[in-house]
Amino acid sequence: MLGSLGSSRLVFSESCCRLLLLALSVLLGACSGSDKVDTISHHITFAHKASKSPLPETGVLYQQVVESKDDESVHWQFYLDVRSVFCGDDVCRVDPVRLFWDELGFFSHFTLKEGVTLEKGDGLDFAPQDYPKLQQILANRYSGLSELHKDELVREQSGGNGADALSGATVVIRKTDYIEGAIWTCYTLWHYANGPVGKLIRNIVGDEMGPEQLRALLSNNDAMAELQAHSRGLSNIIRYRQFALEQLTRLSVTDAETRYLVVTLLKSQAPAFIEPALKYLETLPSKDYYNGMADLLGLVNSKRSQAIDTIEPNDKLVRAVLASVTDFSAKHKGTLEQKWADHLVESASQWRVYENVNLVFELVKRQGLLSENVKYHYSDMLNHPNFLIARGAFWQLSRLPLSDALKQKVASFYATNAPKL
Repeated sequence: MLGSLGSSRLVFSESCCRLLLLALSVLLGACSGSDKVDTISHHITFAHKASKSPLPETGVLYQQVVESKDDESVHWQFYLDVRSVFCGDDVCRVDPVRLFWDELGFFSHFTLKEGVTLEKGDGLDFAPQDYPKLQQILANRYSGLSELHKDELVREQSGGNGADALSGATVVIRKTDYIEGAIWTCYTLWHYANGPVGKLIRNIVGDEMGPEQLRALLSNNDAMAELQAHSRGLSNIIRYRQFALEQLTRLSVTDAETRYLVVTLLKSQAPAFIEPALKYLETLPSKDYYNGMADLLGLVNSKRSQAIDTIEPNDKLVRAVLASVTDFSAKHKGTLEQKWADHLVESASQWRVYENVNLVFELVKRQGLLSENVKYHYSDMLNHPNFLIARGAFWQLSRLPLSDALKQKVASFYATNAPKL
């Protein structure tokens, strides 16, 4: 279960315009006067991997506007007060910890109340150097802690207060992923910082931005330049566009403008956008989906060979598109039309990479779309300069009922190339 939320405004003024993300110029409007929305509270429920209870965790997630001390840019931050640890044997000390996230739901930092110290096993307090290490642990979204199950965190030996221990017999984890003697604390806080709460934050921001502003993240290069100018860097530009794709998918925004922007972004061939963009396209009605895929593969261009020459060198994109079509057509049986397959095979007959053409062979065969046009274009491939493609076309044709003319072409190919088949 991901979680749910409700929200209420704690401080507000009628003179304030909507809260948006000033870090992106199209997303945050300037408020009139000094009064503004300071804090919004969201009552949330979510699952935690360390919890023994069948009931979800609950809490109040706070949303604030903060100003950067470095460049005076304004953005949202979120914070939640959590417990420091789910105890392995229910006898450890639990301390309050405040976790912070940015507007995209990525963990930022943590704070402790004055006088609060975190505890290791056997009642030992964290050493001063343990706190910066904990910050690094929580900021690592790819930590080995993500793969652990709470049952793998067990007492190594009897004695002590049971706060934290690690079973070396069942767990392989890097020492950089935890603090010695504090595995339960690291595990608990890491899953708070990198678990469902981040997704809830992204959904909150996505809801408040709405389709128009999410589309702006895909299309407005001035906004992206503004973001980069505020020292957030290229990686965050990518993050914002990935976020926009994710939220447009979640919100089922399927209008023509959004479809065009997503396909255009995919044509940029940036690897970071391939998965979320295809996931968006796969939620569209079948007709719109196949139109988008045809555009990406150059099938809608009358000069197909020229279009595909510009796209095919990016094997990762072409293979991802063809894999998507294979999965989509299998899931939505009967939606892939013969005419679409004919155009695909016609374009593929001019491709140069065997692995890509072979994906087309498998797709067409699996869907049973073996028209006379398909056979004709397969026969064209018998003259392909890449012999792997020519040989693949030969084997496809050899299994099909053929006209006398095509039988003759196949027999001629066999006579010439038999030793290499």
